[in-house]
Amino acid sequence: MEMWEILIPKYSNDGEQYTAAHCNEWKENILLITKGLTELNPVKGYWINKKTKYIEDMIPIRVLCDETNIEKIIEETITHFDQEAVLAYVISNNIKLR
Repeated sequence: MEMWEILIPKYSNDGEQYTAAHCNEWKENILLITKGLTELNPVKGYWINKKTKYIEDMIPIRVLCDETNIEKIIEETITHFDQEAVLAYVISNNIKLR
């Protein structure tokens, strides 16, 4: 098990803010996989793709899971939020849970 962080978008590719219901549906789907998650305050990401600069508000979500489950979460996130790519990374592999 590792602590992972995944970034989910606040806005669609058309610039529309996702509704709370849409985001809550994603969270419920993730809870079926991980049994828990932690939502952090939104952050702003910047990147360049094909010479176009993008600035996006994202919500960091932390989950405790293994590699197999983070792959499921990434796929769910790509599908649910209609994304071309999703970033997830290990925060820690030294987990204490009592």
